[in-house]
Amino acid sequence: MTSTTSLGQLPSPLLSMLIESFIDSIRWSNRSISTVLSYRHDLISFLKHQEAPNDFTLEQFTVDALEDYFLQKSECVKPATLARYQSSLRSFCKKQRPPSA
Repeated sequence: MTSTTSLGQLPSPLLSMLIESFIDSIRWSNRSISTVLSYRHDLISFLKHQEAPNDFTLEQFTVDALEDYFLQKSECVKPATLARYQSSLRSFCKKQRPPSA
């Protein structure tokens, strides 16, 4: 599948690799093409919302950063769209957690 939304210079190479790995994993988990593209869009949108998106790291995916983003988005999108943004970012963050011992 060819991406219709390029990460371009966003974000760091490691974070770009993690995002693409996440997108690949949902692509192969019976998600529709629309869902895959929406999740990619949602992650890029979150990164672009940050003060320094090119320097954003995985460690900066904090509760504060997410809450700030969701608060801003809640003012300009429908509740269903906000729920999808939350689902996209929640799924990405869960995927990045180390496995339990």
